[in-house]
Amino acid sequence: MRATANVNLDGVTPQIFFALGVANSMHRRMFGPPLTITSAKDGTHSPGSLHPKGDAVDLRIHDLPPVTAAAFCASLLDALHPLGYDVVLEPTHIHLEWDPRPGSPPWVERVP
Repeated sequence: MRATANVNLDGVTPQIFFALGVANSMHRRMFGPPLTITSAKDGTHSPGSLHPKGDAVDLRIHDLPPVTAAAFCASLLDALHPLGYDVVLEPTHIHLEWDPRPGSPPWVERVP
């Protein structure tokens, strides 16, 4: 996995690092090269964004044809949405955030 020079990963939550591991593995399997993170706790984001809390990242897609980027986003959504993640294909990137809905299964289930 790679990150552009300006990306601030300090304080990114474990849930996002988990999702990044899934996304990187999927990206390498589908395309070969590692995934590139273009934004995390850095940059300017819309009001209410989960980026400042460390619960969101943006992923590079400009090197993928639009149909391929859409397929990658759909695969990520299939894998991560059941765990409480949102994955959105934006015009310039894929936005990935951990935002569990009430009643969704816990990210980590505690066992005795």
